[in-house]
Amino acid sequence: MKIYKKLLAAAVAAALLLTLAFGAVSAEVRTMPEVPDGYDGYVVVDFEVFVLGWGFIIEPTLVPYHEGESLADVTVRLLETAGVDGDYQLSQYGFYLTGVACEQLANGEEIVVPEYLAPELENNFGCYDDDTGDWYNPENGDGILSQMEYTYYSGWMNVAGNASPDVGADGVTVENGVVYRWMYSIYGWGMDVGINDGWGMFAPFENPSYLVDRDAACALYAEIAADPELAAMVAEGGQAYDEYVAFVETLTDLDNGQDAIDAALAALEAALAGGVLPGDVDGSGAVSVADALMILRHAMGVAQIDDEFVGAADVDGNGSITTLDALTALRAALNIS
Repeated sequence: MKIYKKLLAAAVAAALLLTLAFGAVSAEVRTMPEVPDGYDGYVVVDFEVFVLGWGFIIEPTLVPYHEGESLADVTVRLLETAGVDGDYQLSQYGFYLTGVACEQLANGEEIVVPEYLAPELENNFGCYDDDTGDWYNPENGDGILSQMEYTYYSGWMNVAGNASPDVGADGVTVENGVVYRWMYSIYGWGMDVGINDGWGMFAPFENPSYLVDRDAACALYAEIAADPELAAMVAEGGQAYDEYVAFVETLTDLDNGQDAIDAALAALEAALAGGVLPGDVDGSGAVSVADALMILRHAMGVAQIDDEFVGAADVDGNGSITTLDALTALRAALNIS
């Protein structure tokens, strides 16, 4: 039996190598809303104030675009559609977003700085007093969250496909399905929210948000908002309500690292699928190499997965269980995207 398991493991590993050579196995494709007439696709755009503990100003949203349009174009379109005032200008560096109307700010909501960031603000530059909550340069009271408020270094920054572009938003040509996130930063020109390392101008510190990829989570967030059926599932009383609440709390808290984000995303996807985590065929609550082997054995007809977990074995959701499902599960277990 041990020899047989080793052979199966070798077969899966070999197949994985082939997959890596010829491209990744496609993940489950969700149904997207129909693109409006005259547009060429959707991108996801949001406005985040996680660094102040306020979540989103504008939640992840599917924004239609015309081929060749820039991030500046779709940003302005989203602000106008959402009815949110934005201050922006064209500088020598291109499109520059200087401020965004912030409901949380206007309502005087309490600021909650991430635990890892408070000492940096207080000890290195004296921008913030963690004991009193006082800021060197408080917001001016106009309800617009703008540059150089709270600290010398604050302002709006963006990432495109989880990478910080080296051009202005008008120089970023949007691509179908890509997530574009606008984030308010108060320290290190994006260092605080994990965009970069401060370009060597700020002392390094332990930052759980550094280069954390929230794109997949934001994409699902936007798809739920655009799909009445999914939205009903996450509404209070819906089958995925608890998982959705936990997912949003985890997503918007910069003290959470990649593992926490991925776990919350997987739990929500499982709840939306009826409580089954794709790839978890032993009921452990996670996808492992052992799960991949069980799926492979089932696909080859040498073993049978318990009826309650058969649905989880169809990892790509195409209605059948194949060796590709085993490969996808193995990639998930090994954290290979």
